Amino acid sequence: MATWMAALQHGATEADINTLFTAVAGIITELMGRDALYEWTRLQLVQACLRHQTPIDYTSFIRGVRRSPHDVSPPHSRTALNARACVTCDGRARVRSVS
Repeated sequence: MATWMAALQHGATEADINTLFTAVAGIITELMGRDALYEWTRLQLVQACLRHQTPIDYTSFIRGVRRSPHDVSPPHSRTALNARACVTCDGRARVRSVS
């Protein structure tokens, strides 16, 4: 994240951020297993800093990941567990923590 912020301060484009993301994504997935959180963080920076949009909240992001035909998270992964926790959330209820 600090690398992305520094890159943005020095004029990085969305393509540059995506290149940095891709370069370390395997390490993040292997060490943390939080690939969806990592992708959401990248998206937050792109939306807020480069597109000047209000970034999507994590619950909405996870719901979108779960509905996506591109979701390849193993059923036991933290991403899949978080997504299942959010599927039943109607926006007014608290999302229960899944550990």
